[in-house]
Amino acid sequence: MKLFKYMAMIIAALCMMGTFVSCEEKEEEVQEESADNNLFPRYFKTKIESCERVGDVLIVDLTITNKSGKDVQDLAFRTEWSSDLGNSRDDLNNELRYNMTFSLNGGSYKNSLSNVSILAGESIKLKIHVRDFDKTNSASNVWLYVNTTSDLLKMKQYSGLKLEKLKVTDNRVLSKGVQTNDRKLSYTFIKAQRDENNNDVYMYFKLKNNTGMHLRNIKIESHYLDFTDNLGNSYYMYFGADKNYMSSSYTTDLEVGAEMEFIVKVSDVAIQATRFSGHFLVSADNYVMDDNVLNFFNLGFALNN
Repeated sequence: MKLFKYMAMIIAALCMMGTFVSCEEKEEEVQEESADNNLFPRYFKTKIESCERVGDVLIVDLTITNKSGKDVQDLAFRTEWSSDLGNSRDDLNNELRYNMTFSLNGGSYKNSLSNVSILAGESIKLKIHVRDFDKTNSASNVWLYVNTTSDLLKMKQYSGLKLEKLKVTDNRVLSKGVQTNDRKLSYTFIKAQRDENNNDVYMYFKLKNNTGMHLRNIKIESHYLDFTDNLGNSYYMYFGADKNYMSSSYTTDLEVGAEMEFIVKVSDVAIQATRFSGHFLVSADNYVMDDNVLNFFNLGFALNN
């Protein structure tokens, strides 16, 4: 009789173990990635800080927090030629995936990020950069999809960021014909003057550093015929701080909160021209610009007296 009782207890215990194992297996099945089960939102919290036009690009600022309870060191972000998450686009049906790059914690833009480390409970700053965004300036929303993988968390082809119907804001200010290339840099167009002896034009600008850091080796340059007058003529530009010493590029440092003046020279401008537009490149060794292209529109000049 006692033997029977012990046998019954053992069988009951085995049944209970079987039940628990069965529950665990079901839980594992729920956590497996599939086309209908994107694991990224399970393990990471995404906060959208901004979605904004800057110069010719779109910048989406994100804060991503690791809520998986595990230290993750193999996270990767990339866009795919054909994503299982969706096709990145704007509401005008322009494809965006080929123009997307990523910046991690203020670093340089890259086509993809790999071996990203986020400890349990910690956050990273991710910036999505979409170049040549909507030249018509009419797109109002975007849908962005970023494949995000991790072997540790068993995230593969079906997991990642799904940023859908983000509203595009446009706070760009055209200050005296100049459109800044970065939200923390401000430019002022001072004047443009023609040298009546040789028809060279000198354009004077000021740049103020509002980034909160000392900018090292700010470089202003142009490699092409990026200056156009209102007659349709195109010209090369030269740069410097002294009109007697101009070259194809100008490099300097700029202290926190400081302002500097620089000059853009264009040679032998058509005497009938009265307005000009164009763009040049701006970069710094220790700061990643929102956009490297500064645009200017319909600036006028007067004869040098």
